[in-house]
Amino acid sequence: MKRVLIISPYFPPSNVAGVHRARLMTLKLKDHGWEPVVLTVDSRDYQQHLDHDLLDLVAPDLDVRTVRAWPAGWSSWVGLTDASMRGYRALKKAAMAILADESIDAVFVTVLPGFILKLVKPIEQRFKIPVIVDYQDPWLPANYVEARFASKSWLAFLLARLIEPSAIRHCCHITAVSRGTYDLVMSRHSSIRPPPFTEVPIGTAREDFERLDQMQRPNPWMAAHQDKLIIAYIGNVWPGALETLKQFLTQLLSVLQGKQTPYNVEDVHVLFTGTSNQTSGQPNPVVLPLLEAWSIDADVISEYPERLSYLDAMNLMRHSTINLIIGSNDAHYSASKIYPMILAGRPIFSVLNRHSSAADVLARAGGGIQVLFDNDHPISELGDQMGDRLQELLSTHSQIDPPDTVAIEPFLADHQASCYADVFNRALAG
Repeated sequence: MKRVLIISPYFPPSNVAGVHRARLMTLKLKDHGWEPVVLTVDSRDYQQHLDHDLLDLVAPDLDVRTVRAWPAGWSSWVGLTDASMRGYRALKKAAMAILADESIDAVFVTVLPGFILKLVKPIEQRFKIPVIVDYQDPWLPANYVEARFASKSWLAFLLARLIEPSAIRHCCHITAVSRGTYDLVMSRHSSIRPPPFTEVPIGTAREDFERLDQMQRPNPWMAAHQDKLIIAYIGNVWPGALETLKQFLTQLLSVLQGKQTPYNVEDVHVLFTGTSNQTSGQPNPVVLPLLEAWSIDADVISEYPERLSYLDAMNLMRHSTINLIIGSNDAHYSASKIYPMILAGRPIFSVLNRHSSAADVLARAGGGIQVLFDNDHPISELGDQMGDRLQELLSTHSQIDPPDTVAIEPFLADHQASCYADVFNRALAG
């Protein structure tokens, strides 16, 4: 069996979103002829909150090697904050030792964090081995040029200019969550011959829900509203989605106040979690400050701005009455949370650009009600339609069949492992 070294600075029990890219692919890689070896930073050196239940989602026979990173306390004073920076020297030493002493056929390096790309050139030059680079997100966002001088974003820009071109030149293949992500990365390196590319969206695993159901994790966000119909929104609320959100809340209250369903205003609660996308501290609410300007009753809404852990998000999806997805005018918006949401089996109400991939997947899965908009039919003109669809949802949600999970087979762990194995095989063949 061929072997691949997967270098991922964060891995369970780290609770950052990026750990699941490597974790999911390792669940089924052996079934497709590749044995994964994961190289990561020791969890004792992570700064973020740890969730040790995530270890139950890792393949029990997975070979995971860890290294110690420089302490976060003093390293932060000189700008070395993330695990790939603080652990770079140890990760490089361990990777070189593994490649020198063991039979490894390919190397897979996943971004973010971006600093880990610094390993690509020395590995390829010394061992002449295929190195595949994976982008979960671009190292630099689209608006990086707006970064303030000497800010953290500005420093990231300088590091990316120094490190990323070399990594792209020395990798043999790039995988990314979308074509748009790949195009954004390559748009900054027009002088470099583009490596071959394969799109592998962020996915999910049926096994994750099976493990979750065995854990009986608490669900404090719903505890105060157990006697109500709960509509749950999980994830970041960004500026491009505010008009969609405003229309949804306005129409929902209109329907409830008009008593057009079996429910009154006091029977329903809308729960927003993870709206700031920040994983620590006490982030400010995003939705609640807007309600007064929108003339919307805040009593039917709760907001918890801090980003939920992976398992907590799935737990909320699993037990809410209705799950909510909203999109923006950006047709490239692809909500990766729709895949676990479909597996959660609860009715889904979605308001999306009709040209987005998320709208297509949800249409095939069923299990809910959609409101679709586009440039010719903007969300601001679809108030009456949304009201009608909300009335239908509230009146019939208990009769809606669960979503058809066949629609997300291409996004489940086995199919994703098959995609990666194909990439590794092609890279090995040259």
